[in-house]
Amino acid sequence: MKVRAEMNIIDKGSLVAAGDVFLEEKIVIHQVKLIATKNKETGNDMWVVVMPDKKKGDSWDKVVYIKDRDVYKEIESAVIQSVEHALKKDMGEYRLDVSIRLFDKGDTKAYATITFNDAVEIHGIRLYEREGQLKVAYPYEKRDETYQNLAGPATLYVKSFMEEDIKEAYEKKIKEIGGQSQVPDEIPPEFLAGSPFEERSR
Repeated sequence: MKVRAEMNIIDKGSLVAAGDVFLEEKIVIHQVKLIATKNKETGNDMWVVVMPDKKKGDSWDKVVYIKDRDVYKEIESAVIQSVEHALKKDMGEYRLDVSIRLFDKGDTKAYATITFNDAVEIHGIRLYEREGQLKVAYPYEKRDETYQNLAGPATLYVKSFMEEDIKEAYEKKIKEIGGQSQVPDEIPPEFLAGSPFEERSR
């Protein structure tokens, strides 16, 4: 089946995008949503395509139900491709240089400094491992028993691009030293600026 999607970036809460899906250019499904969530088994970030529904009393009824799993996969692929195209277009000029300092201690694997468009540096980005997955934590500070973010990506889609660049820089650094992690005596101050060393529970 020929499937085409026209998605608009929303990026509000868990809602990444919403738009229309065209089937064979004969049927259109409006209000198709792309939702950001987490895989219950792995905890990894993931996107889910949701068909439109309608409120009926205290419940919601599906307006469109995709019976064929292969067709759903085609719709999912078309929606994600449309969103990725829109995200790349929306990113515009984007240059991110990443410096990695390996620090394999506990679940911490490294610290990173990023330079955005040769103009702004953000220090104290921590790479850590959780349940076998490499995660990225941005600088924060603790205020009155709560944690306040200090700097990082402004939107979900910028976050996805930024973390991909940071993780690629980390993997490249690991390969450069032959796969052996390092535990330095101390972390240079520039890698920790604005970010306490103690682990924050996430």
